[in-house]
Amino acid sequence: MPATKERTTQGNGRRSVFVTGRAIAFPSAQVAFGFYQSDHARSLSLGSRQSGTTDQGDAGVSQVARPRPVPRLRPPEPAEHHGYPLRRTQLVTFNREKVGVTAELKEASRLLGLQGLGIDEDAALRDLERRFDQLVWEKVRIPPHARGAADDTLRVVINHLVDWDQFARENPPSRLLWGKIERLTSSRLPMIHWLVGPDGLRERSAVLPRKFWTPYFGLLAPGDWFRGAAREYFDHVEWDDPPTRCPDPTDPRNRQAVWDAIPCIGADDPDAWPLKRK
Repeated sequence: MPATKERTTQGNGRRSVFVTGRAIAFPSAQVAFGFYQSDHARSLSLGSRQSGTTDQGDAGVSQVARPRPVPRLRPPEPAEHHGYPLRRTQLVTFNREKVGVTAELKEASRLLGLQGLGIDEDAALRDLERRFDQLVWEKVRIPPHARGAADDTLRVVINHLVDWDQFARENPPSRLLWGKIERLTSSRLPMIHWLVGPDGLRERSAVLPRKFWTPYFGLLAPGDWFRGAAREYFDHVEWDDPPTRCPDPTDPRNRQAVWDAIPCIGADDPDAWPLKRK
């Protein structure tokens, strides 16, 4: 911006202004302080997008980092599922405190009472995701009879955040598959009499769907019974227990052998059901 210079014209006492060719240099960065709902001051660097620590000298004063959009919350390791897909992308805000970096869900952390803490932004986000997963297991993914009315509001907030339909598609349950190899078809896929099969098949014969094929079926001969457990996704199948040969479950002798292998608890045992009346 060009500078201005003021001079006084002799004789009439009037003042006039003329423009010089020199420029006025503004400061490279400015710092402003504002108060948020958490009732403490935070410094905002207006001249740079880089975030860093600033020693303000007073407790409760910290530098705000850029928020990060998060489309899903990842599970902690070892992962038991593929994470929580959110109905819409949420912003995670980071604050640099004296104890480290904190992470919060901008819209819901205060309602859920959640805050992640770490040495940097990535560690704080992972801690926030870990605490969210723990909250879901303790308050949402529990039997209906174990749910208390005091946590109803918390469950409403979580159900508003998480797309549970997408979660079910990404995390199908492991299902029992039990059947008998009848013959091989021209496609080299076995025809199977399903005792318990995919898509709800019961006591019916059908060709093994191609996405269920695994080399373990090559170890089975026509007439063999097998049993396994698999998770069916939209485009593939993951076998938790590959199909392996097992005794014929329709043979009464095999059924009796399984029944006899079940531990027997006498009725005189005080922990047996039904409990004795006192």
